[in-house]
Amino acid sequence: TQHLWDAIGDVVISARLAMDWIQKASSTLAKANQPMIWTTPAGFIIHQSRHKIKTKRVRTQLGGDLSLQIGEFTDELDPRKQSAGGPPNYVHGQDGSHLQMTVVRMPEDQALAMVHDSYGTYACDTDILDRAIREAFVDLYDGWDPLASLRDELQVRSGVELPETPPQGDFDVKEVLDSPYFFA
Repeated sequence: TQHLWDAIGDVVISARLAMDWIQKASSTLAKANQPMIWTTPAGFIIHQSRHKIKTKRVRTQLGGDLSLQIGEFTDELDPRKQSAGGPPNYVHGQDGSHLQMTVVRMPEDQALAMVHDSYGTYACDTDILDRAIREAFVDLYDGWDPLASLRDELQVRSGVELPETPPQGDFDVKEVLDSPYFFA
């Protein structure tokens, strides 16, 4: 896992910086016992609150020695779990918004199959789907700083000051419209 994590940092530098920032923001909020609550571009509200668990160990004689651990959620958030869940949950929210925006672009009679963040259609219709995916992606990200938006909303909802976001790069997202390799 550590080798993969290091490779992501070397190859996809901006993505790693974004993941690190979301982890730090999640942890900062958790230490203030504030959940991460944000709205996706499609309008879906995400509420992430991973609480600490207080455990009790119970020993019994049931066909021999048996030791059970019983967990009970506390009111306190777990900074480690919040930090681990922040980046994937944020990305899943973005992917879900992209999926919704793609579906809206498709003709009404178009056959679509979707699993998580994978799309499918009949082979004869892949060009239509390919274009819809690209256009939805551009509409989603063109002229918008997702991390700055997330930071602003998290701060307003929680009242907690969060670290500055990493600088946004200069990639022109419209280039995906003509890229030969964009989405698998």
